[in-house]
Amino acid sequence: MSFNIRFLNDFDSENHWNNRKGYVAEIMAQSKCDFIGLQEALMIQARELQNMLPSYMSYGPGRDAGGAGEGVP
Repeated sequence: MSFNIRFLNDFDSENHWNNRKGYVAEIMAQSKCDFIGLQEALMIQARELQNMLPSYMSYGPGRDAGGAGEGVP
């Protein structure tokens, strides 16, 4: 699965990450995919999904210096 989760943007109001992350994790869990590639993921989002989906492993740093910023884990 390839999933554009949209980066955490404080100006998204009702579509803010805090309102979407449970739904995103639910879709991923129900898919039972062996591999899921994320698009537009900030590392904090990848970590939160990892915590909600412990049967998956995560790999991939962000594109900015030190592994921060948006990435495609």
